[in-house]
Amino acid sequence: MEATQSRALSRVATLGGQLQLRPSAVRAIASDHPTTVIRRERQNPSFNVREMTSLLLGGEENIKLLDRATEFLLNDPILYDKESSHDLSLPEHRERY
Repeated sequence: MEATQSRALSRVATLGGQLQLRPSAVRAIASDHPTTVIRRERQNPSFNVREMTSLLLGGEENIKLLDRATEFLLNDPILYDKESSHDLSLPEHRERY
């Protein structure tokens, strides 16, 4: 996710240069980027996340089942690609796949 945000900030800076935006304007745009806002909100939730998850999933047993399924998918080399292809340029995508 860090790489995605880094690319997004780079794009904003490039666009800012093309539009002749002041550096302070580029920083303001970057600080309001949705991933930045979401990350900031997730760091300081106003509720107990585990209790909310338990409520939504129907108990601790279902949380453990979901955790096991997630772990299985993340560790499967075929089902989970650690390097996302969504941010590749068309030539990079063609080269890889």
